[in-house]
Amino acid sequence: MYDLAQTVLFYLIFKYKGIHAALISVMIMSIGSIGYSFIRKKEISKIQLFSTIIITFSVVFSILFKNPAIFQYKTSVMYVLFSGFLFLWPIIKKETLLELLIKQRNLNAQPNISYKKLNNIIAAIFLGASAINLYVIQTRTLEDWVTFKMKLAFWMTLMILGIVGYSFYTPKKKDKDQNVSTLS
Repeated sequence: MYDLAQTVLFYLIFKYKGIHAALISVMIMSIGSIGYSFIRKKEISKIQLFSTIIITFSVVFSILFKNPAIFQYKTSVMYVLFSGFLFLWPIIKKETLLELLIKQRNLNAQPNISYKKLNNIIAAIFLGASAINLYVIQTRTLEDWVTFKMKLAFWMTLMILGIVGYSFYTPKKKDKDQNVSTLS
């Protein structure tokens, strides 16, 4: 959700102040979120840190070289990296990322879900979004790309929330299920 809010703010600042102000705002928001986590003594996730580093470098180089395309390509790079991560995770860890998250939260896995297929579908969607982003960068104006980026962020957020929400939907925790079955 934070990424969506960040994208909406980027869009609004772009519309009213231009690309440089929008780029700087994204960098400040990313660094600010890490600072906020640090001050609140919350754990800073590796993904959040990695994302902030990529955003910061892409913004700095976009401004330094006066080429916003550097920042535009960041979206595709991030999607390809995330997709690769999703494809490689089950090979390295012998389970999908969703299965690991379910285990960490002590939830029952949904019996009718193929988590490997779901994992691959999500990875393929990210690859597709990366390709579409590259197409828009090459064939449309900067303003069209910013509008596209906002719509893409919205749909990707809904997709992720829907898939993760569905895969985590369980009426009871494992411990409660086991207790109920022993009483029968």
